[in-house]
Amino acid sequence: MLSFVRTHPFQPGRSPLSPGSRAGLGAAVALLAIVSAVDLA
Repeated sequence: MLSFVRTHPFQPGRSPLSPGSRAGLGAAVALLAIVSAVDLA
């Protein structure tokens, strides 16, 4: 379990997520917001 702990922090100026991952995460959050709004309506 401890072998998965990151010993080196991310380098400054580098993002941990690729642009494709960010787009997918953004789409998932937007879809969740839309479904929640429809459910409340």
